[in-house]
Amino acid sequence: MKEIELKAYAKINLSLTVTGRRADGYHNIRSLMQGIGLFDVIKITQCPRNGTKYNLPHCTIGDVVVYLCTDADTIPVDMSNLAY
Repeated sequence: MKEIELKAYAKINLSLTVTGRRADGYHNIRSLMQGIGLFDVIKITQCPRNGTKYNLPHCTIGDVVVYLCTDADTIPVDMSNLAY
């Protein structure tokens, strides 16, 4: 099974200006950000094709089925999670 572990570093907004609203409901922004030393650890594991669990929330990107797993009850594992 292939697996990688990555650090997703945090950043802070030193300046943030909303410059307008887009047709999709999101906003255009102008921002100045600075990376900081805090990070989340993200582990990506390739599952065997016959090992997928389609009863779990998932999405398909190309030919890849994506699942999110977490031990934290407060983190959504459905399409509302921006990690998708």
